[in-house]
Amino acid sequence: MDEISKRFTEFYKTLGIKQIEFCEIAKVNKSVLSNIVCDNPIRNISYIMIIKIKRAYPTLNLNWLIFNQGEMFISPSHVAEDSLTIRMMLEKIEALTRENQDLRRQLKA
Repeated sequence: MDEISKRFTEFYKTLGIKQIEFCEIAKVNKSVLSNIVCDNPIRNISYIMIIKIKRAYPTLNLNWLIFNQGEMFISPSHVAEDSLTIRMMLEKIEALTRENQDLRRQLKA
């Protein structure tokens, strides 16, 4: 089992919930999380999935989850800071998605 896979499992077990509950709360596809836990997580984790998980579990330390740095949970004072970062990342993703769609339309024209 990969290190990120272990940390995902450790996180939801620490919360005292099952993988299916974790997925329902975070609004992520169970099969995607199963692939992460069982297979090659680096290839399967998307920014959108990370953002969904972070929104559902705002005190989860993403540095711990992804890089195994720091503690599993962040202090409440850092939650607002992380929320701002997530909002900025979402705006950038949405802008890049629109740009990608525009470029595809131009190529077809």
